[in-house]
Amino acid sequence: MFRTFRWLISLPFQILGYVFFLGALVTGSLSIWRMIQDENAAGMQLGDLWFRLSPETLQLAQPAVQRYLHPAIWDPGILTFLLLPSWLGLIILAALCLLIGQLIYRVR
Repeated sequence: MFRTFRWLISLPFQILGYVFFLGALVTGSLSIWRMIQDENAAGMQLGDLWFRLSPETLQLAQPAVQRYLHPAIWDPGILTFLLLPSWLGLIILAALCLLIGQLIYRVR
């Protein structure tokens, strides 16, 4: 019974991890394609991708983190992460989600 319960809790993390992994493959492929087409093209940063997908949430996340958590979390931490290439940031997010899903599901 507990194993089924753990599986249900870990399932969203695993699905999200695979979605992030597929997103990393797509953005990495697009970055390679753009570099082949134009040698001066640079890959998209994770912050640019987030802004293109949902600019409102990006604009709401910064003041929320700075006000309710701590300003130092946003400026050196999250901002550095948002400046990573999008494929690398999505790979890191996928690995974290899959790791959390496995830690919840595995038998102790």
